This record gives sequence, structure tokens and C-alpha cells, in this order.
Amino acid sequence: MRASTGRMAALVAVTGVMTGSLAGCALFRPAPQARAVAPITLSGPMPQTAVHLVEPQITVIAAPRPVDELAGGRAYAMWCADCHGVRGLGDGRVSGQTAEPPANLTELARANGGTLPVGPVLNRLQQAPGPFHRGIAADLMAALDGPLVDWAGPDGRPHMVTARTADLLGYLQALQL
Repeated sequence: MRASTGRMAALVAVTGVMTGSLAGCALFRPAPQARAVAPITLSGPMPQTAVHLVEPQITVIAAPRPVDELAGGRAYAMWCADCHGVRGLGDGRVSGQTAEPPANLTELARANGGTLPVGPVLNRLQQAPGPFHRGIAADLMAALDGPLVDWAGPDGRPHMVTARTADLLGYLQALQL
């Protein structure tokens, strides 16, 4: 019994020392009173926002920009004709070697109520990797890179695309039956 009383006395002594040392700790001090802050009034010109301080990273050519179907035809011949064929019928020279047969690009509008489906065509162009455009998508996107244009597609809606992409889409529109 005396041993447990001695231990209890030692525990009370240690707890008292610890409590006393914690009393001076910042955690146990009362919070300081907040000081009154005078309102700040700005005078003079407003500071520029960060948007005005950074040079634009893209160039947007003002609409309307006419589509250059000849340039679109050159891009098509370079990047698309091997699979889709010269006339876009899906019968290109390597069409039999693809995982899935290339689309007949002349029927895109017919399958979409008579209007070239620009959104799905853009999505398909940009799919990489995937079953479509495997191996060329990165090079194709680099070839179609350039200044952005606000292009009015055949659906009447504006599309923000590169000028070269607008040319290619204009050529695809010309292929429609």
C-alpha cells in the first residue's frame, strides 16, 4: 500500500510540474484583443490585373476567315488520302491494313441530316491513341497547329479551330455528296 501511495504522490508531483509549465504555454494564454484597423482608401489609377501583364499565348484571327479549300486539299492528300482514299470513299491504298475500315468521308453529312458534323469530326481527328488515326495523330495535330480562328461551320455555329483545321474541314465539306 505504501508503494502505491508513493507512486501516487510522485504522479501528482509530476502532473503538478507539467501543469505549471503548461500554464505558461501559448496554448493556455487568453487570446489577444483584436486591434481596430482603419479602412484603406485607394486613390489613383487601378492596378493592372495579371491578365494584362502577360502576353497572349494564342493568336485569334478575326472572323470571318474564308476557308482555303486548296490548302485543305493539300492537308487531306498528305494526312488522310492513304486511308480514306483520294475521293474520301474509305478506299485508300492502306485501308485494308487498318484495325477498322476507314470511314467513307463523303457520307458524313448525309448521316447527320445534311450537315457536316463538325464536333464529331474534330473529336475523331484528335483521338490519340485509339483505333482511329493510330500512329499519326500526334503528327497530324502538329501539322494542323497554328493560329486559332473563329470558324463558322456548315452547321452555322462558330467553332474555335486552327486555320489549317478550318481549311481541312472546308475540304471535307466539299467532299460531301
